[in-house]
Amino acid sequence: TTITVSAANAAAATITINSGAPANGVLDVRGFNLTTTGAVDVSGTLTFTTSTAGTKQFGGLVTINSGGTWSNPIGEGFRFRGGLTVNGTATFTSGAGGTYRFDTNNQAIGGDGLISFSAGNRIQIVSPVRVTNSNTNAAGVTVLGNITGTALGATWRNDTKLNISGALLSVGTLDASTTAGNTVNYAGSGQTVKIPSSNTYHHLTWSGSGAMIMPGAALTINGNFSFSGTAASTATAGGAMTVMGNFTIGTNGTFTARTAVGTTGLTHAVGGDWQNDGAFV
Repeated sequence: TTITVSAANAAAATITINSGAPANGVLDVRGFNLTTTGAVDVSGTLTFTTSTAGTKQFGGLVTINSGGTWSNPIGEGFRFRGGLTVNGTATFTSGAGGTYRFDTNNQAIGGDGLISFSAGNRIQIVSPVRVTNSNTNAAGVTVLGNITGTALGATWRNDTKLNISGALLSVGTLDASTTAGNTVNYAGSGQTVKIPSSNTYHHLTWSGSGAMIMPGAALTINGNFSFSGTAASTATAGGAMTVMGNFTIGTNGTFTARTAVGTTGLTHAVGGDWQNDGAFV
């Protein structure tokens, strides 16, 4: 059953979209204002078509259950106030454009399903909101675009794994050390590594290409540091590095241990294994 909503304004406490024979439920939201104050629970399909006109605001937790579908073919933008959860085999299609805005309340991007935001998407955190990445899918949460903050109090807390290909909080705070075992993976081209709170990451990895622009300050990595780009990659330490775990340079990587040619080398401490399959200068 497909229900199409195209009124000028629509409001609901909760929305539940069920699955089942002979067909899954489908809610098709078109160009108008949609506001919910409670939970949105999707086991069928929630889709946004026709027009990006109007504001789509979710006051409670939005859950895409295993087998359910979130579809955004027109690149709609959204406002979340209760978080987003994607579970199991759910399909999450973020759209080619549109801002995913998190405001008003601290909230999480969670579940165990695959979550990937396209290069045309922007994740915006409105200060002083904290967004926690608690998604446990092995692939991690992938953001091909940018994560932005409106002020320093806008915080991304990384509890699991983040793959980021765009800019990571040029304004705002990155908490990458509170939860042990979390990973921030820079997967783009020529990215700037964000200075996190307490100048500390747990696991820090690079799987992109071009120049990895390191912080111009001392950096502590409580776990492993891995510099293994998909193509020729370079990085120059901007400050002393303390790596509690393993330090790995992949075959495509050239890591410069000092701030500039001719300057005195920096002191780096490695507590685990050292593996250099590229170049260390």
